[in-house]
Amino acid sequence: MCKPTAKESNSKHQVYKNEQDKSLIPTLAVSLWLGWMGLLTYTIIFAVTLATPFQRKVIISILAISFILPPAFPGKLGNRIGSWIMKEAEKYFGLKVTLENEAAFHKLNEEGK
Repeated sequence: MCKPTAKESNSKHQVYKNEQDKSLIPTLAVSLWLGWMGLLTYTIIFAVTLATPFQRKVIISILAISFILPPAFPGKLGNRIGSWIMKEAEKYFGLKVTLENEAAFHKLNEEGK
C-alpha cells in the first residue's frame, strides 16, 4: 500500500509514495498478469505452423473448454490469486501521488463522483 511521506509544515500537499521493488516475487506476479497474452499468441502460432494434428486437437480442446467455462469459474481461489498478483504488481511499479486537497478528494469519493 502507498504510505504517506513526511509532511512539511508549510505545505498543504499530501504525498503518498510506494517504493519500486523489482525483486523476483513482484516480477513473477507482473509476468503472470501480463504474460498470458504472449502465451496465447505463441500457442496459436505453434498450433498453426508446427503442431501435429493430435497437438492441434489438444490445443483446440483446451481453448474450447476455456470458452465454455463461466467467467466466475475459479471462484474465491481466482479472486485470491488475482488480489495477490495486483498487490505484488503495486510493489513492482513505483508510484507517487500528490494530493493538493485531500479533504476535497475524500468528499468527492463519498459523493460517488
